[in-house]
Amino acid sequence: KDLEDQTDTIRLRMRILEFLRSWLKDFADDLKQDPNFMKTLRNFTDTYLENSSNPAVVTEKETAVFVFLTRVMAIMETHTPEKMIRRRSQKFPNSPMMRPFLATNNSGQDAIVSLTILELAPSDICAQLCLLHHALFKCIPRGEFLQKNFDTPKLSPAFTAMVDNFNETTAWVGTEILRPLKSNVRALVIAHMIKTAKHCKQTNNFHCCYAIIAGLNDAAISRLKLSWEKVTRKKMLTYKSLCELFDMSHNFKAYRDTLAAANPPVVPYLAIYPKDLTALEELPNYLEGKVINLDKMRTLTQIVSQTREFQARGYPFQPVNEWTSYLRTCQKFSKEEAFKVSLEREPRDKKK
Repeated sequence: KDLEDQTDTIRLRMRILEFLRSWLKDFADDLKQDPNFMKTLRNFTDTYLENSSNPAVVTEKETAVFVFLTRVMAIMETHTPEKMIRRRSQKFPNSPMMRPFLATNNSGQDAIVSLTILELAPSDICAQLCLLHHALFKCIPRGEFLQKNFDTPKLSPAFTAMVDNFNETTAWVGTEILRPLKSNVRALVIAHMIKTAKHCKQTNNFHCCYAIIAGLNDAAISRLKLSWEKVTRKKMLTYKSLCELFDMSHNFKAYRDTLAAANPPVVPYLAIYPKDLTALEELPNYLEGKVINLDKMRTLTQIVSQTREFQARGYPFQPVNEWTSYLRTCQKFSKEEAFKVSLEREPRDKKK
């Protein structure tokens, strides 16, 4: 009986969402002129996910339609709706870029619309992160990989910037998850981040993939039991497989095997290089009888050549400068702030 009621509820929600989608696609100009309708629809989109009793039963199709509605709403309120859908195909015909959260403002300039992370497709988030991270990675000169220069920030500013970005991305993940007040919405953000990490793995952005997993594994996030228990089993299996990819056992064997099979463009997990290069630098340059240590030189050359190969080929995505700027400058919780907010969201021993 409960299952039948649940199924009927899903069908009813889908009928409502499909009806609204049809209205917005066909009558956006007229509907925009009705302030009461706009206010009611905005209230509906703002509270829809939070009022869902169990996000685990929200279907993927339902989520897709809801995300479409919220994107349209965000642009309708300040921009020209009839141009919204076709602008993307005209301006970026071959690019898997952000779905239209860009629109033309009154001055004719591209403007970014304020949307939540759930309103941006994981594949689009991944695309912009790939561009950002590869731009940082390709700026690291060969000299910063040699003679343990990576251990000294003054001698390796580009390498240090990449490491800092890893930590910033990890903090961004935690901040986005902790923003919602309701545990069911946090569960949806967690699932969104897992899917984004999966896309990063598929596009060989291992730097970002691991940063997202590190953010999910952070103490402030991993303790959110009420949120994690509402993440679907399918997403949890994906999360588990991504964690296994970066398992440190056997000297990161799973990751190394995956990296060896990857074709550029690639953004590698940078922390592996200091580990390998430090071990190499400690070996002598000459063996007994002043014979050059060819094994050391050969391995060193292979590592540096691999980085140069990865740096040479970038991603074919269309950049969205406003989004890249946001990722660089958006406010992120420190570890202490994140844990404090985490306790506010889900106090210890709280049951719900």
